[in-house]
Amino acid sequence: MLRRLAALFLLLPLAAPLGAQGSNRPDNPAALFSQVLDIVSRTALDSLSQAAVFEKAARGLVAELGDPYASLLSPEDLARFQRNTIGNRYGGIGATVRSQADRVTLFRVNNGTPAWLAGLRAGDRILSVDGVVVSGMSVDSVTKHLLGEPGTGIDVVFVRAGESAENQAHIVRNVIRVPAVPFTLMFDETVGYIPIQRFNRTAAEDVAAAVRTLSQAGARRFVLDLRGNGGGDLDAAVAMAGLFLKGGDEVARVIHRGQQPVVYTVGEVVDIGNAPLVVLVNGGSASASEIVAAALQETERGTLV
Repeated sequence: MLRRLAALFLLLPLAAPLGAQGSNRPDNPAALFSQVLDIVSRTALDSLSQAAVFEKAARGLVAELGDPYASLLSPEDLARFQRNTIGNRYGGIGATVRSQADRVTLFRVNNGTPAWLAGLRAGDRILSVDGVVVSGMSVDSVTKHLLGEPGTGIDVVFVRAGESAENQAHIVRNVIRVPAVPFTLMFDETVGYIPIQRFNRTAAEDVAAAVRTLSQAGARRFVLDLRGNGGGDLDAAVAMAGLFLKGGDEVARVIHRGQQPVVYTVGEVVDIGNAPLVVLVNGGSASASEIVAAALQETERGTLV
């Protein structure tokens, strides 16, 4: 209640002085922002640094655009985005963690990674990292403890699922490459299934390799699974869509106000002829996934499901 009252009282001084000084005139919009910034800095209930105030103002501006695809990323947000979607390599242990009900567990441990070699498996509950208790921490906070320079070591205390005894493992971080295609499957001896989990810089190469492997195994029809894929690198999306189109076909067009459109066309093509292609999408398919799906649909090269 006190915070709400403070907000109400903050609004009162803005009305009269702005009109009196003419700061709210259309030809002087900068003065309006300066006056609001001054009042907030002096009278807001919570003390904020100037850097924090400007960041919040910038976030508010982006939010008020009403564009669901526009966002302002902090350095930490950017690093996470590059690691999870665009970046191919990072220094870590090669495992994915989840935090739920104060329990931090390993959701996935990739074969051959430092975590795997140290004996950790999916389902293990992480208790501490280098003596720091991680129970109850957010995924991002736990991840910060696990990531680091390749070659450096960490000590992890964990409990195996279904057991009560605590175990300790020393893990030496290494450069981790996360593939865009974690695995492939064959159905009915002629259908090749390719799940695509990210759009990093080698995503198109990973998909092309998967298509070739499945083709050699007898695949004559293909399923690209983009469900839950939130996207990533634009160039990777263009290259991936281009694998299944004709050379020179337009994949995407980026338009900026006052500039000539940037047109992205097909480069390398995987030779699978006119093999039927189905693309699986859902509400979690966004960004680069939508570019690929739309390009294959618009050219009638693939069928969306």
